[in-house]
Amino acid sequence: MTMYSVGKEVVSYCGKCKLSLGHIIASMLSDKIDKVVCKTCNSTHKHKDASAVKPRKMVLGTKVRAKAANDDHWKSAIEKAAQFLPYTPQNHFKLGDTIEHTKFGQGLVEKLIDADKIEVLFREGYKTLVHGK
Repeated sequence: MTMYSVGKEVVSYCGKCKLSLGHIIASMLSDKIDKVVCKTCNSTHKHKDASAVKPRKMVLGTKVRAKAANDDHWKSAIEKAAQFLPYTPQNHFKLGDTIEHTKFGQGLVEKLIDADKIEVLFREGYKTLVHGK
């Protein structure tokens, strides 16, 4: 049986780092470890035995889902487009216009932010552009 004492090193799960890492024992209750200090992030927390922590399932993130939905929306808008207006900051655009940008490619004007700003959906995502200057 391993004897633990304050100041010794132990492997514990760190909730801040989200990993099982080396910790220094900060306090004991009888013969049980109470609090530990993470050697990586320096946070103090209750001891969690690394073998008792279940690995978390990876969940498809909302950014990935949003990107896929935006990609479908972009594809359908581009397929329906009859013409693409060349983008220059001097041109005026309205909601629903499809544009051709030299760097970002083909895009759909989704939002009029100000009198001189528009939000355009490109294949890579949304970009804010100036117009009517």
